[in-house]
Amino acid sequence: MALRDASLRFRPCAALLSAQLAGLGREAVKLAAAYASQRKQFGQFIGTFQAISHPLADRLSEVDGGKLLVWKAIRNIADGAHEAAATVSLAAWWNCDAAAKAVAQALHTFGGYGLTTEYDIHLYNLRAKGWPLVLGDPQRLLEEAGRRLYAEEVAALPDVGTVPIDFDLGDEARAIAAEIEQFFAANITPQMRAKFHYSWEGYNPEINRKLAAAKLLFLGWTQQMGGRGITPYARLAAMDALEEQGYNNPASNVTAMVGAIIHRFGSDEVKHDVLSKILAGEVICSLGYSEPGSGSDVFAAQCRATRDGDGWRIDGTKMFTSGANISDYVFILTRTDPDAPKHKGLTMFLAPLKAPGVTIQPVYTFQDERTNITFYDGVRLSDSYRLGPVNEGSKTMAAGLELEHGGGFSKSQRAMLKAAVQVCGETRFNGHRLIEETQAQVRLARVNANLWVSDMLTFRSVWASVEKKPNAGFGPMAKMFSSERFLTDARDLLDLTAPYSLMTQDGPAGFLNLCYRHSQATTIYGGTSEVHRSMIAERALGMPRTRA
Repeated sequence: MALRDASLRFRPCAALLSAQLAGLGREAVKLAAAYASQRKQFGQFIGTFQAISHPLADRLSEVDGGKLLVWKAIRNIADGAHEAAATVSLAAWWNCDAAAKAVAQALHTFGGYGLTTEYDIHLYNLRAKGWPLVLGDPQRLLEEAGRRLYAEEVAALPDVGTVPIDFDLGDEARAIAAEIEQFFAANITPQMRAKFHYSWEGYNPEINRKLAAAKLLFLGWTQQMGGRGITPYARLAAMDALEEQGYNNPASNVTAMVGAIIHRFGSDEVKHDVLSKILAGEVICSLGYSEPGSGSDVFAAQCRATRDGDGWRIDGTKMFTSGANISDYVFILTRTDPDAPKHKGLTMFLAPLKAPGVTIQPVYTFQDERTNITFYDGVRLSDSYRLGPVNEGSKTMAAGLELEHGGGFSKSQRAMLKAAVQVCGETRFNGHRLIEETQAQVRLARVNANLWVSDMLTFRSVWASVEKKPNAGFGPMAKMFSSERFLTDARDLLDLTAPYSLMTQDGPAGFLNLCYRHSQATTIYGGTSEVHRSMIAERALGMPRTRA
């Protein structure tokens, strides 16, 4: 009993220990990355092996998330936030776990040398495991967080004084979120809301036109482009507000991206004929990147565009052309010089999907979401519908990918957690509610931690963009981490709420079932997790290129 009391007396230093462990974990990952970048095996730097670089990218995301979680805990204490005590507990638990995994992976990267006292990594390993035990079993910190979040446990918190760290998105963000809420209250009927869906199937042409008229459709576009010109922080808040309404579907997001590309690379004719209708909410666009044989390797495209008089002829096939069945145009990547190297000889076009020679066939998925395979057989286009120079489509494509990469799935995680808490609060086992059980509180607390880290990794990515900071892999980190945790948490919450989670009808249990199916694809959308792990390793850790 004396030992237990002694461990509890150290609880006020939990936040400080969390910060120490976050720094220790990151330094261990950096040491491993540096070693992998200069150690050769089989004639190559071992950092070029994805089996080495990808786990380090995962560990970096976790320890960076741990640092941000410490900052959130400090900010929450300063603000007197109701979840402040739980945030301290979660930050401590998170960093105990993240540091242990980081140093273990780092030591493994050093191989046998990591076991010797000649390399400092063994010191990181011992400290990462020893320091957390001062607080006792780290798992108790997660249990403590669960009680503080879901059993109304109260804890005394210190005065942290003036805190320069701020996660507030600002007044403009609050204003735009309120405006979106008012718009949906005034314009959306229960019948409309019943058809909302996270996929393209949730698109409603009437709502799209009304959003455009209210200048709520292209919030991130500049006023010169015809948009609202709000800050990236406010746009982030707007996406969450749309998710709260259940209407944050990909149709408007993809169309916004294509519209921005048209504004940058399009001819006057396309701007007049297409961009004006996009701005009015009358036209939506889909993406023609992937092909049956290339998938995420979009620059391996074989869909041909050949000169045809003053215009072009398109022949080929595109896979996963989601939304093509309801879209007006497709932003399509074609090969215009088959003899050029892989990333050369490519040209981008905007092709009308109702043109002669276009065939759209459905491809149904178990996610309750339709995608398409599209065939282009002698589709003729005016040269004015070319976006960017001939054979320089990789530059146009890169601009599109830059707009697509970096988006996280916090909004989906938040909606899933809300549904899980509701199910746990309504479900009774053995005479008591599920949410009263320790194991349920622990699992919900862990999902909370993953959500908060996803939020803050996304905030950091947006902040770096606004402040013009060097690209350190922040966008890919936010996307990869949030999608992977969305997947693992969806699986765990499906287990936690079984057998009710087997339901597929409307309601929170059915929504959890849908989240599990939806989450599978989020690790593929916008580039697979493997692609993003390579980007993180290269940009954030300075490791050699892992992709051919």
